[in-house]
Amino acid sequence: MKEQLDITLFMLVNYWKKMPEFSVYVDDQEIVIDRSDMESGKLVEKSFKTDFLEKGQHRIVIELKNKNKDDIVRELDGTVVRETNMVLFSIAVNNFRTPLKDLLARNSSFITPDGVRHPLKKLPLTIKHNGKFVFEFESPFAYWAIKEL
Repeated sequence: MKEQLDITLFMLVNYWKKMPEFSVYVDDQEIVIDRSDMESGKLVEKSFKTDFLEKGQHRIVIELKNKNKDDIVRELDGTVVRETNMVLFSIAVNNFRTPLKDLLARNSSFITPDGVRHPLKKLPLTIKHNGKFVFEFESPFAYWAIKEL
Protein backbone atom coordinates (compact mmCIF):
# COMPACT_ATOMS: atom_id res chain seq x y z
CA MET A 1 0.00 0.00 0.00
CA LYS A 2 1.40 3.40 -0.98
CA GLU A 3 0.30 6.73 0.45
CA GLN A 4 0.78 10.34 -0.53
CA LEU A 5 1.15 12.83 2.31
CA ASP A 6 0.27 16.52 2.50
CA ILE A 7 3.05 18.19 4.51
CA THR A 8 2.99 21.75 5.87
CA LEU A 9 6.04 23.34 7.50
CA PHE A 10 5.34 26.19 9.95
CA MET A 11 8.55 28.20 10.01
CA LEU A 12 10.24 31.54 9.83
CA VAL A 13 13.66 32.78 8.80
CA ASN A 14 15.65 35.59 10.41
CA TYR A 15 18.20 37.45 8.32
CA TRP A 16 19.37 40.94 7.47
CA LYS A 17 21.63 40.51 4.44
CA LYS A 18 20.66 37.33 2.67
CA MET A 19 18.06 34.61 3.00
CA PRO A 20 19.42 31.50 4.72
CA GLU A 21 20.23 28.77 2.22
CA PHE A 22 18.20 25.68 3.04
CA SER A 23 16.77 22.57 1.41
CA VAL A 24 13.86 20.29 2.26
CA TYR A 25 13.88 16.58 1.45
CA VAL A 26 11.48 13.68 1.82
CA ASP A 27 13.76 10.67 1.95
CA ASP A 28 16.34 11.59 -0.72
CA GLN A 29 14.04 13.65 -2.95
CA GLU A 30 14.52 17.42 -2.75
CA ILE A 31 11.29 19.41 -2.48
CA VAL A 32 11.20 22.80 -4.18
CA ILE A 33 10.02 25.45 -1.70
CA ASP A 34 8.76 28.82 -2.95
CA ARG A 35 10.66 31.46 -0.99
CA SER A 36 9.12 34.53 -2.60
CA ASP A 37 6.93 35.32 0.45
CA MET A 38 9.59 34.57 3.08
CA GLU A 39 10.43 37.84 4.79
CA SER A 40 12.69 38.03 7.83
CA GLY A 41 10.75 37.36 11.02
CA LYS A 42 7.48 36.45 9.25
CA LEU A 43 5.83 33.11 10.08
CA VAL A 44 5.00 31.22 6.89
CA GLU A 45 3.33 27.95 6.02
CA LYS A 46 5.04 25.98 3.26
CA SER A 47 2.95 23.09 1.92
CA PHE A 48 3.79 20.28 -0.47
CA LYS A 49 2.73 16.75 -1.37
CA THR A 50 5.08 13.82 -1.19
CA ASP A 51 5.47 11.23 -3.90
CA PHE A 52 3.60 8.03 -3.14
CA LEU A 53 5.50 6.46 -0.26
CA GLU A 54 5.97 2.73 0.17
CA LYS A 55 5.09 1.14 3.50
CA GLY A 56 8.01 1.49 5.90
CA GLN A 57 10.53 4.02 7.25
CA HIS A 58 10.76 7.56 5.84
CA ARG A 59 12.19 10.92 6.85
CA ILE A 60 11.72 14.63 6.33
CA VAL A 61 14.96 16.61 6.34
CA ILE A 62 15.40 20.39 6.58
CA GLU A 63 19.01 21.33 5.96
CA LEU A 64 20.60 24.73 6.70
CA LYS A 65 23.63 25.25 4.46
CA ASN A 66 26.45 27.70 3.85
CA LYS A 67 26.01 29.76 7.01
CA ASN A 68 29.29 31.46 7.90
CA LYS A 69 30.70 34.04 10.32
CA ASP A 70 29.43 36.90 8.11
CA ASP A 71 25.88 35.80 9.03
CA ILE A 72 26.44 36.75 12.69
CA VAL A 73 26.90 40.28 14.07
CA ARG A 74 28.42 40.52 17.54
CA GLU A 75 29.11 43.31 20.02
CA LEU A 76 32.73 43.82 21.12
CA ASP A 77 32.05 41.63 24.18
CA GLY A 78 30.89 38.75 21.92
CA THR A 79 27.16 39.19 22.49
CA VAL A 80 25.19 38.23 19.38
CA VAL A 81 23.21 41.19 18.03
CA ARG A 82 21.89 39.63 14.80
CA GLU A 83 22.11 36.12 13.46
CA THR A 84 20.81 34.36 10.40
CA ASN A 85 18.71 31.36 11.45
CA MET A 86 15.55 29.37 10.83
CA VAL A 87 12.84 28.55 13.35
CA LEU A 88 10.74 25.42 12.81
CA PHE A 89 7.54 25.70 14.85
CA SER A 90 5.72 22.61 13.69
CA ILE A 91 4.99 20.24 10.85
CA ALA A 92 1.50 19.14 9.86
CA VAL A 93 0.96 15.86 8.06
CA ASN A 94 -2.44 15.48 6.40
CA ASN A 95 -3.71 18.37 8.58
CA PHE A 96 -2.69 16.41 11.69
CA ARG A 97 -0.82 18.99 13.75
CA THR A 98 -1.64 19.60 17.42
CA PRO A 99 -0.68 16.26 19.01
CA LEU A 100 2.10 15.91 16.45
CA LYS A 101 4.39 18.43 18.22
CA ASP A 102 5.41 15.94 20.93
CA LEU A 103 5.59 13.14 18.38
CA LEU A 104 7.86 15.30 16.23
CA ALA A 105 10.19 16.04 19.11
CA ARG A 106 10.46 12.38 20.15
CA ASN A 107 11.23 11.22 16.61
CA SER A 108 13.51 14.05 15.48
CA SER A 109 17.12 15.05 15.82
CA PHE A 110 19.57 17.66 14.60
CA ILE A 111 22.64 16.32 12.82
CA THR A 112 25.73 18.54 12.60
CA PRO A 113 27.91 18.56 9.46
CA ASP A 114 30.39 16.25 11.21
CA GLY A 115 27.63 13.66 11.76
CA VAL A 116 26.93 14.18 15.46
CA ARG A 117 23.25 13.49 16.20
CA HIS A 118 21.49 15.61 18.86
CA PRO A 119 18.03 14.33 19.89
CA LEU A 120 15.35 16.98 19.97
CA LYS A 121 13.67 17.82 23.24
CA LYS A 122 10.87 20.08 22.00
CA LEU A 123 9.66 22.42 19.30
CA PRO A 124 10.07 25.16 18.23
CA LEU A 125 13.58 24.44 17.04
CA THR A 126 15.87 27.33 16.17
CA ILE A 127 18.41 26.17 13.61
CA LYS A 128 21.46 28.40 14.07
CA HIS A 129 24.15 26.15 12.65
CA ASN A 130 24.73 24.33 9.39
CA GLY A 131 23.20 20.90 9.70
CA LYS A 132 20.03 18.86 9.27
CA PHE A 133 16.77 18.62 11.18
CA VAL A 134 15.54 15.04 10.63
CA PHE A 135 12.02 13.76 11.41
CA GLU A 136 11.71 10.00 11.07
CA PHE A 137 8.33 8.32 10.62
CA GLU A 138 6.65 5.31 9.07
CA SER A 139 4.08 4.90 6.35
CA PRO A 140 1.15 4.44 6.62
CA PHE A 141 1.47 7.62 8.65
CA ALA A 142 -1.86 7.57 10.54
CA TYR A 143 -1.28 4.05 11.89
CA TRP A 144 2.25 4.95 12.95
CA ALA A 145 1.19 8.23 14.60
CA ILE A 146 -1.60 6.59 16.60
CA LYS A 147 0.77 3.83 17.73
CA GLU A 148 3.42 6.40 18.75
CA LEU A 149 1.04 8.74 20.61
